[in-house]
Formats: sequence, C-alpha cells, structure tokens
Amino acid sequence: MFDLVDSGLRLDDCLLDLLIKQALMQAETGAIFVAPSDRIDGRISAIHQGLDAAG
Repeated sequence: MFDLVDSGLRLDDCLLDLLIKQALMQAETGAIFVAPSDRIDGRISAIHQGLDAAG
C-alpha cells in the first residue's frame, strides 16, 4: 500500500483530497469514467461524494 508519509505519519487525508481533486479535474475535462484503483479507507466513497457535491 502506498501512502504519503511525513515524519512517520500517514497523510491519508491529504492523499484523499488529492484523489478527489484529480477526479474532479478528469470530470471537468470530459472524462466519462473515473476509475481509481483501490478501495482503501473509503476512498471510492469520498471520491463519489466529491463528484456529487461538484454537480
């Protein structure tokens, strides 16, 4: 599993924010599908919620 690490602490929240922003950029540029490759720590759900919130 890959996570951003700062001083031994996992930065899952920062990584999650980056994944949501990436999905939003893909959608804004016309992507029909956004297909993240994992289901760790509810990331898929968070990305889905971020896309829904953006309309």
